[in-house]
Amino acid sequence: MLMVKESLSPCSCSSMGWMGIAKNWMNYAMLFSSPGPHGHNFDMNLGVKRSICFVLLTILTVINAKCENPPQINNGYVQISDMRDSYQATDKVKYKCDIGYHADLYNGLPKTESECLQNGEWTEPDITCLPVQCQQLENPQYGRLVGTEVTHGKIITFECFSGYYQWTTFNNMERVCMEDGKWNGEEFQCRPVKCPDLKDMENGRISQKTGVYKTKVEYSCLPDYILTGNKMRECLQNATWSSSSPQCVRETSAGSCPSPYSKAFLEKFKYLAKTEVLRGIKLGHNVTFICKSDANLKVQSICGNNEEWQPSPPSESFCSASITVTPDTTTSSCDDPIFGEITKR
Repeated sequence: MLMVKESLSPCSCSSMGWMGIAKNWMNYAMLFSSPGPHGHNFDMNLGVKRSICFVLLTILTVINAKCENPPQINNGYVQISDMRDSYQATDKVKYKCDIGYHADLYNGLPKTESECLQNGEWTEPDITCLPVQCQQLENPQYGRLVGTEVTHGKIITFECFSGYYQWTTFNNMERVCMEDGKWNGEEFQCRPVKCPDLKDMENGRISQKTGVYKTKVEYSCLPDYILTGNKMRECLQNATWSSSSPQCVRETSAGSCPSPYSKAFLEKFKYLAKTEVLRGIKLGHNVTFICKSDANLKVQSICGNNEEWQPSPPSESFCSASITVTPDTTTSSCDDPIFGEITKR
């Protein structure tokens, strides 16, 4: 067999990795260009020789094509199952986004794969990984959020206005945007501060004993007592009541008469809320007592110059229920002996 020197090859294959294969094919090409044993000459010009070499090298390149590591993407990675030391032509890898990121679907489903081509190059993956975002939280009532970023891993806290305090079910005062696009933790709340409970008032009453920020309470006194101090108190932002507790002191002004009401009724009346009582009865005021059990039984008393009722008011057993009050004339009527309703006309 006719052997061909490497320097006689029509195309340089010595720099390739497939030298041995190329030499064999070139020997066949040179054989056909030399005279045969019977003087026949199978001439093959240089162009044909080079074409044969190119085709052979192309075939070998396709068969042996390899790709380096696949391209990287921002905020993403090649899934672990596709990772290997080397890749052959037609091998594919799939990409995924990092935790806290998601594939952009704005332009439809993204191309999440890259393929190793016969030329040793990778196709470009068409995937964009965007940060996961949580929904914007609303400010709590009587407070505001601290922090404006709503992407994965960001933390939001809150603060309350004066007079209110922070509150959550499990005392967790911050929320974190999670990888699923939702906030962890609980709803933020701002609750009004609570003032200390008020004590009972001697010879008077309070509209209510408890209160939170901005709650107002009203004080009033029993008949024959006058209020000294502020009638209204309010629960303040520092959880204290405004001013000090007023007092009910017995009225001693000249020209007034003692209360026409029985002791038993006064004790009951102390606990009837938001009812105005007659106080400071002056000379000439009339009080008419009517017992409903007997419509004909009436007693009218007048506050006289000696600051006494004339005639004397009914006894405790006579009438101990409800009264109606007018500016100058007071009517007292017997109703239920245990419970009565206070009205003003």
